[in-house]
Amino acid sequence: MSTPNWDILHLRFASSVRDAVSTAATDGSELVVADRDGYLNYGYSKFIRMIAENNPDQIDEIVTELFKIADVTATAGVITLPADFGFYVDLASPTAGTVITNVKADEFLNIKSTSTVQSPPDTDNIYITQSTDGVLMLPITTAGTFYLAYIISQGTITQGGGTDIILSDINFEPVIQLARAQYYRDKQEFSIADAIENDQLLRGLKI
Repeated sequence: MSTPNWDILHLRFASSVRDAVSTAATDGSELVVADRDGYLNYGYSKFIRMIAENNPDQIDEIVTELFKIADVTATAGVITLPADFGFYVDLASPTAGTVITNVKADEFLNIKSTSTVQSPPDTDNIYITQSTDGVLMLPITTAGTFYLAYIISQGTITQGGGTDIILSDINFEPVIQLARAQYYRDKQEFSIADAIENDQLLRGLKI
């Protein structure tokens, strides 16, 4: 039986902070299993967020196993996000010639509340923004099928739990190092934490 990826991350992270353990289910002298879970979940989430923010055009190449495109339905200007949605990548319409512009919340509200927009929302000129309700759209009457590209989220993973991280092993190291940076930050060793994090940016997460 193969070793779960999350267990491999546990062992490597424990070694990286000089608190090595024999198994992922073993408490270290400084960090217990739950502590390592916390740091690794942080490192994983930060790694994905950094890619989403800094490498939006390469997401499908960097984290292919987490990239997904799904058919979604807009109803009255709202798209409900899929249950496994993590981070937004792009939205496209199957209708040729339709332009979809992703704007920040304040701009979205401005477009919604004024009639003097230079390029007003229409069926072929749609504006969107993201909220906890899903993808909000203008015009608010927008309906039909769209294609949503996104990074899936696995939520919080725990050692020995039923869910394993599906991240490819080629991306284990940045997750471990970002978790390690947070570990040193909690120890108030900020210069070490910053150095580790900056190193990960220079190694492939473009700013």
